[in-house]
Amino acid sequence: MTLLANIKAFSKTRWSWGLLLLAIIFFELCALFFQHVMQLAPCVMCIYERVAMFGIGGAALIGLINPKNTLLRWLG
Repeated sequence: MTLLANIKAFSKTRWSWGLLLLAIIFFELCALFFQHVMQLAPCVMCIYERVAMFGIGGAALIGLINPKNTLLRWLG
């Protein structure tokens, strides 16, 4: 199998979407730790990135529900 075929096969598994969702949760928790525990105020760009991460997390959740369905993968 080629690299692109492997990536395509991996995108149809729950592992890929779960891994993406776990990474987003980790980064959001890190951001909240820096903001609330270390008392560092987030900049405007940080807030925009958090909102974008929530959107990507929602897409990962859609893909995690049913990764074999092509329509849900495209929505995610």
